[in-house]
Amino acid sequence: MQAILKTSSAMLALILTTLYCAPLNLLLLNAREISSSPSVVLALSWKIALALMAFTVFLSVLLSFDNRRILGCLIISIATLFHLQGNLFAWNYGLFDGGDIDWQAHNAVGALEIAIWLTLPILAVHYREKIWPHIHLLAFIIVMMQLSSLGFQLSTGKKFPAQQAVAPDAGQTTKEVDQTLYDFSNDENVLIVIADTFSSPTFDEILNSEPTIAKRLSGFTSYSNTLGVSPYTLLSIPTILSSKVYENSGTIQSFMDESFNKNSLPGVLQENGYKARVVTMGLYKGYLQWLPSQNTTSVLDRKKEGAQLREYLQLWDVTLFRYAPHYLKMRIYNEHKWFLQTHFLDPERRKDAQDILFGTGPAMMIPTSVHRASRIIRDRFVERASIVSESPTFKFIHLFTSHTPYLMDSDGSPLSESQYEARALEKRALDQSKYALTEILDILDKLKQLGIYEKTLIIVAADHGNDIKNESRAGFMRRSHPMLLIKPFDDGSNLRYSDAPTSLLDIPLTVSKALDIEADFSGYPILSGEIPRGRVRNYYYFNWNSQGFWTADYLPQLEKYEITGQADDQDVWKKSCNLKQVENGPASC
Repeated sequence: MQAILKTSSAMLALILTTLYCAPLNLLLLNAREISSSPSVVLALSWKIALALMAFTVFLSVLLSFDNRRILGCLIISIATLFHLQGNLFAWNYGLFDGGDIDWQAHNAVGALEIAIWLTLPILAVHYREKIWPHIHLLAFIIVMMQLSSLGFQLSTGKKFPAQQAVAPDAGQTTKEVDQTLYDFSNDENVLIVIADTFSSPTFDEILNSEPTIAKRLSGFTSYSNTLGVSPYTLLSIPTILSSKVYENSGTIQSFMDESFNKNSLPGVLQENGYKARVVTMGLYKGYLQWLPSQNTTSVLDRKKEGAQLREYLQLWDVTLFRYAPHYLKMRIYNEHKWFLQTHFLDPERRKDAQDILFGTGPAMMIPTSVHRASRIIRDRFVERASIVSESPTFKFIHLFTSHTPYLMDSDGSPLSESQYEARALEKRALDQSKYALTEILDILDKLKQLGIYEKTLIIVAADHGNDIKNESRAGFMRRSHPMLLIKPFDDGSNLRYSDAPTSLLDIPLTVSKALDIEADFSGYPILSGEIPRGRVRNYYYFNWNSQGFWTADYLPQLEKYEITGQADDQDVWKKSCNLKQVENGPASC
């Protein structure tokens, strides 16, 4: 009986490490991106744990005493390996933002990990006589170390996600937001479309190769000298909606809370009688509780249970990635597709991805969830947009087709794996960006069809630029040049160009001034033509590839640049400050 208890205690340590502590740790680290509570995340864990424990007891009864020792030592060694892999061998693979992972850079540590994963069980079996008497103690130590890690995360102020109550004045469910997103007024509308990662140089290159596109952009002006505010979406979207910029003087969360409150652009317009609807990343949804808003990928799931399953598999994919050795990580990441999400989501996902949305073909690169969601939003817009709103409307739609990974051809069909491998990154990026622009043009054509194109103020922008074809530029400049197109009311002229020194932070004031609404926004109203040529613009650069990026309270450093002149001229970029966070005080240079 004592031997059975020892093997059971080893299995208990393995179960608590892999099925409970590991996903809970990852849930804490990603709490701002996942809305599922721990009970949802661990819904199946107890069933798997019960089956593993029963199997261990059953096997222990059948085995001889020495084989029980071998079994117990093997299990405790595996529990130790998972603990080490998830906590000590958690190497920096960069942000999971759709970009390619440089697996070759980790080959050395990968070989070391394989050596450790092979050696430790062999040593455990070899020294089983010495290890066996201490199995209980070893199991206890492993469990306590895991619980201590959880406790440390909680002590830093991190919290598990909980279902957030919707403020009374929000008044709309996600389903209702989806239905009313396509409702327009016959009198006045404002539409902002964000094409994530779409740079101004990429737009110019597409237009040069496809000049007929300009005809579908009638009334627009392309502001080719636009400067972003941040190289990443996390801090760019709040600025686009509020004109506020993050300077490391408070937590990132407090900045977003302030940026997305009722003094932001959608809040101001809603207070002035506009029916406001926002579709953006789920990360921001918690800060928009007062406003009917929607997570971009929520359009993929018709029922709440579908969204929960998606989040469940996303979390377990990331958990497996962190707790698996290097060479298994490659299979789990699965060339952007993620192992569990590709193989265990409902069959409709794969059917949608290859048959319904993109046509059929062997060995296709399956688009990511945000790419698929963007296609669905475009399709629904073209199908459902109508003039039924009695109030003027404001729409903010965040699309991700132009974002990495680049898996699509210029007509929207998925690349085969052989095409993906054969095409240069620049070619794949340009082709997919062409298709992203086509999606936006389809939305604009629908407004023309409805007869409200000239009654709609339209802004098409990117949250930041991309790194493509920027090798000659300094690193701090490479994502600083986003696309910005603006069409005012009642403008049927041809596409025009301007090199005015504009900034993404000008968008809120540009909209409020065009609507003759008083609001406390920074920047200049772009459509007024009053931006001084010698304007000094600021850009806030940081390069932080840690997986903790999305959950950090502060940035380790934030470089502030002053730019006077053309955004792509490195000679006019002057570093003015390195904003370092000081504990219990404002950021300082």
